[in-house]
Amino acid sequence: MTQRLGDRTKYLGATDIPAILGLSPWRTAYEVWLEKTGRFVPGELNDQHVIAGTTLQSGILELARQTRGFESIAAPEDGVPIRGTPIIVHPDALTPQGEPVEVKTSGLFGPVVGEWGPDGTDEVPDGYLVQLHTQIAALGASGGFIIALLGGVGLRIYEAKADPELARLICGMAKSWWEEFVVADREPPLDVPPPVSVLQRLRRVPRKSVDLPSDVAELVDEYQALGVQISDLQRRRDELKSRIILALGDAEMGRLPDGRAVTYYEKHVPERVVRAYSYRELRIKAQKGGKHVS
Repeated sequence: MTQRLGDRTKYLGATDIPAILGLSPWRTAYEVWLEKTGRFVPGELNDQHVIAGTTLQSGILELARQTRGFESIAAPEDGVPIRGTPIIVHPDALTPQGEPVEVKTSGLFGPVVGEWGPDGTDEVPDGYLVQLHTQIAALGASGGFIIALLGGVGLRIYEAKADPELARLICGMAKSWWEEFVVADREPPLDVPPPVSVLQRLRRVPRKSVDLPSDVAELVDEYQALGVQISDLQRRRDELKSRIILALGDAEMGRLPDGRAVTYYEKHVPERVVRAYSYRELRIKAQKGGKHVS
């Protein structure tokens, strides 16, 4: 998949468009900017939702063919650009008529995410719909399809017709965003900070030091205060856990007056081989030899 998508810092893919428009539940415009400007260190594909979506893709297409008669063919390896924009799309597949096909899964490892309407409609989560319309625009197709395998629901096939006005808006906003933030190397607005798991993968300049403003000092003060509270709460939680276990005596299960069950069963953890890895740790040091605070 990486080879097929090429260097993602050089273009906006169809999956990036919902993020820069604020329509993605998975990524923010800031995270896209980090990737496109080379500040983000690519990590290994280790998320079970992503792995499942990728590995099940061909099987879901085959399921759609056998149970619904939905025929599809392979999409171009090199992607399809939209001229005059930084967009290059990579559909999961195409119909024989050249319409884009996207394969989605949801609810395989938890609840179904987003609003999914009846079969045959275009009532899918907004981010997916924008992604599909971006592909429709690139291919100059009359429409496109989303084949979704939804937990507790099964297979659904959604269809969207081309919308020239929406395509024009998508292309215009993508071009403006690319020029304003990627080409100009300027941070986009940050309403909500990205998760720590993303920030841990940012490129850092070894030994570089900067002066932080006073408003960051306020953040540090609150962070340290919360750390003390968390430590106190964890100690209290551990104490309560000990008392509950003691109350069980030599039993593995107990029942409370309200009917709740308290269990203390043994769990087996299989042996695992873990490769060496590095990580960054945020610590705060007092000015004169004080203790580190994580």
